[in-house]
Amino acid sequence: MSTVIVRKSCQIFIGQVEKSACLTPAQKQILRCLLFTFYNVSDGKCYPSDKTIARETGLSERTIRRAREELVVDEWIECTPYLSDRRRRKYAFPKLNRIIEDNPGATENCLSQHSKRRTSCPKQPDNLSDPLKYKNKPTQIDHEERQPEGRWPVIVGSQQNRAWNRFLCDANLPPLEQIFEPQTFRGKAVYWVKHEKIPLEDTTAYELELNWFRQQVDLSKINQKGKSDE
Repeated sequence: MSTVIVRKSCQIFIGQVEKSACLTPAQKQILRCLLFTFYNVSDGKCYPSDKTIARETGLSERTIRRAREELVVDEWIECTPYLSDRRRRKYAFPKLNRIIEDNPGATENCLSQHSKRRTSCPKQPDNLSDPLKYKNKPTQIDHEERQPEGRWPVIVGSQQNRAWNRFLCDANLPPLEQIFEPQTFRGKAVYWVKHEKIPLEDTTAYELELNWFRQQVDLSKINQKGKSDE
C-alpha cells in the first residue's frame, strides 16, 4: 500500500474524529497523538506506552486508560498488550483500515494528484548531451562589468563605504565619492578599492594603501582637469 494513500486516509479518518459528537476532547487528542506521532504509515505499527502518550498530550495516565477503554468499545481503536514490553500496548485502527479499503476513489485521486505534482517539474537540461551548448551560453554576469583584477567592490552608501571614508579622512584625503566614479556591478553602484579590508595603522600595508590612494587622487585630479579643458 502506498504511503500517500495511507496519509490521505489518515486525514479522512481524523476529519471523522473531529466531526464526531460522541468523542470527548481527551479522546480526540489521544487519537491525534497516536496517528500523527506514533503511527507508522509504511507498516501500520503503533505501540507507545501510556507514559509516552501522557508526555506528548499532557494528560494523566489515568485519563488515558479511561479514554482508551471507551475508544475500544466504540471500535475507534483496537488495543492489545505488546509482548516484548509490558509497558507498551499495540494499537490498531479498524475504521482507518476500512477507509483505506473502501475508498479507493479518494485515495487514487490523491495518488494521481501526487504523481502529477512530482512529474510537473521542468526537466533540467542534460549538459552531457551537448556540453558546448551550455558551456558557451552567455549568462547575466557576462553582460555586466567584470571585477577588475586586484580590486574590490565597495557598495555606495554601505557601512564599508563609510569605514573607508573615515580611513581617508584620518589621512587628510578626499572621500571615495571624490576619488572614484561609481560603476554598476551586479546591479549595485560600487567604488573599486585596492584591498577588501582596511589595514591596521602603523603597518606596511597601511602605508602602501595610503600611497595607492594618493595615486588615485592624483589620477582623479588629472581626469577632472582633462574634462574641464574639453
